[in-house]
Amino acid sequence: LEVATFYTQFQLGPVGTRAHIQVCGTTPCMLRGSEALMDVCKSKIHHDQFHLNETGTLSWEEVECLGVCVNAPMVMVFKDTYEDLTPQRLEEIIDLFEQGKGASVPTGPQIKRDFAAPASGYTTLQDKKAISKAERQRLAKEFAKEQAAKAALAAASAAASPVVPAVAPVVSNAATPKTAAMETSPAIKGPSKVKVSAKAEEKGSSEPAPKAGSTSVRGIVDLKPAAGGGKDRSNGNSKISKTADSASQMLASAPKAAKLTAKAAPKAPVEQAPELLKAPRGAADDLELIWGVGPKLAKILNDMGIWHFSQIAAWGKAELNWVDDRLTGFKGRASRDEWVKQSKKLAKGWRPSNSV
Repeated sequence: LEVATFYTQFQLGPVGTRAHIQVCGTTPCMLRGSEALMDVCKSKIHHDQFHLNETGTLSWEEVECLGVCVNAPMVMVFKDTYEDLTPQRLEEIIDLFEQGKGASVPTGPQIKRDFAAPASGYTTLQDKKAISKAERQRLAKEFAKEQAAKAALAAASAAASPVVPAVAPVVSNAATPKTAAMETSPAIKGPSKVKVSAKAEEKGSSEPAPKAGSTSVRGIVDLKPAAGGGKDRSNGNSKISKTADSASQMLASAPKAAKLTAKAAPKAPVEQAPELLKAPRGAADDLELIWGVGPKLAKILNDMGIWHFSQIAAWGKAELNWVDDRLTGFKGRASRDEWVKQSKKLAKGWRPSNSV
């Protein structure tokens, strides 16, 4: 009953066989004269709502908003709306329905209004030709002709005007910071406009590379001692002698640098396989009691041969690294969740429900 009385589509009793008129009584329609329409229904159909007329063909009721506020006041007969009504026009509509000629009554606005357009008529887009497809095509062609004429005029003007030589833009160094950095030096800007000749390029590519382990600095000085008293082959030239000394120091320090680099390199973790069993010793332990181990990890451990807390409790660092590296999808989990520490407690009978 609550639903049937809420929705106006439901009726609790018989309605008119030719028309059941629902008069909107919400504010917009009320301000536009819906009370006068209800008076017409009272005089033409019945004084009270939800009552049939004498012949049983008509009935009426007051309802809430029917959604055509812009064309108030209005009524609805079954699924059709009749808008912009006056009491006189509603009397005519009721008479036509009573005569069985309801289908002849035009639906929608009952005045010269186009649907919900202003009652005074359109104020914009009044020229319908301007928005038709044919008119749009005509206007587009005219616009294209205008643009072509402008382009031709511009081309003719450009041909008639004297040619002004192009002036290279002046490059200003204003606000450019002074720097001696190699990257900004104009002397090394590239690529070079001077191309290397084919002969020079072929000569450079054909020169043999220095042998590995060579102790000479090619083009500067030979570091081998000169024959005869071990004198320097530089013939007293102090600059070349100093260069040779620096090169000798660099070569002498190379093994030390290699040793330091080897020391700095991280060592691979030591691994050793733990005790692995082909089958559990009696009943297998519930490895899922280890915090962080679920059904998938427990199966991986069993496939490895790990069945008991005592096995895990006996692991050292090397065994832990071995297991961590083989936990596909869970690498590092054994160390991170401290499985060894947990297993030592679990092997002694401790369970998560007990106090730690």
